[in-house]
Amino acid sequence: QSVTLITGEQLRARGIARVSDALRSVPGVAIVQNGSTGSVNTLFLRGGESRYTKVLIDGVAVNAPGGFFDFSHLTTDNIDRIEVVRGPASVVHGADAMSGIVQIFTRQGLGPLAVGAEARAGSHGSREVSADASGASGRARYSIGGAARRTDGILSFNNQYYNGTLSGSAGFAPAENADVMVSARYSAAEFHYPTDFTGAPVDSNSYRVQHRLTVGFDASARLTRAITGRIRAGTNGVSDLTEDISVPFGAQDEVSSALMSRNRRRSAEGALKFDVASTAVTIGTEYVHEKENSVNSEGPVGGAASPTSSFLASRSNKAVYGEAIGDFARVSYTFAARMDDNSDYDVYATYRAGANIPVTGSARLRGSIS
Repeated sequence: QSVTLITGEQLRARGIARVSDALRSVPGVAIVQNGSTGSVNTLFLRGGESRYTKVLIDGVAVNAPGGFFDFSHLTTDNIDRIEVVRGPASVVHGADAMSGIVQIFTRQGLGPLAVGAEARAGSHGSREVSADASGASGRARYSIGGAARRTDGILSFNNQYYNGTLSGSAGFAPAENADVMVSARYSAAEFHYPTDFTGAPVDSNSYRVQHRLTVGFDASARLTRAITGRIRAGTNGVSDLTEDISVPFGAQDEVSSALMSRNRRRSAEGALKFDVASTAVTIGTEYVHEKENSVNSEGPVGGAASPTSSFLASRSNKAVYGEAIGDFARVSYTFAARMDDNSDYDVYATYRAGANIPVTGSARLRGSIS
């Protein structure tokens, strides 16, 4: 696979505060932003649809049901590195990784306690403050970071944006060949937008609010010299509210309308890795449960709102997969297969085979079929 690595040190040195801005320089990545800061931010990898790229924070998938992910509120605070895998990876990571993967890793504590803080200001009333601390003691390590950002936006009214993010991780090595880590990331954002469906700035009160909490657990242990076991679990919950006050066509009084949605994704995964000669063989199983509900409501300004429509759905997916990665005579190779059993769809099998062959000097020939 083609992989690009972006380190947290690089991001901080360049003053990049949003993950979407960091990804703009990655080959094969196209970022589309619908408007000013805080508007919907979409990633297209290698020409695939936005729902074809899986986004992981410390191994926890944060895509909405259906695969789409909005990068508008994801900041680089307390991030150790970002890895972008370009090319199909759905055999190991599921159907929403057809174009590739964006993996985000939280910073791990190392050495004595280190504390940092920053404050910045710029045009359009933009201001930012952030602080972080990390360190390690004995077998334990920790990191925590938080930031608050706000701007008045590029339009003359109702274009404010606020973002608060808190991120942390804690790890412990109970034995020489074992490790346990817990990570969490919470963000709250509010975006005001005055534009209507034509792009004209005519609305003085429309806005949307999002709260997201992502929690991950990762434990691994070397069982024998050749076998390593790993257990992962995680949850990602998102709450969205969009609200507006307008005068409907043909009416005289103002009406308040709102859309509230919540979606939650929980997952658990277990895997065994076997090191055989120059080949690493991984066999794993995964369970994912998704739930989404939304309510549209409408009513007089200052009065009680009544639901006009609602949506509620859930689904689950069970999967088993296997992957072999190795090299022989300077040629590296990958073979993988996966079987999915989804509550809403038929049982489906996927596969992938790939090779990386040196041609001459630094030139290499890479190919895959899936």
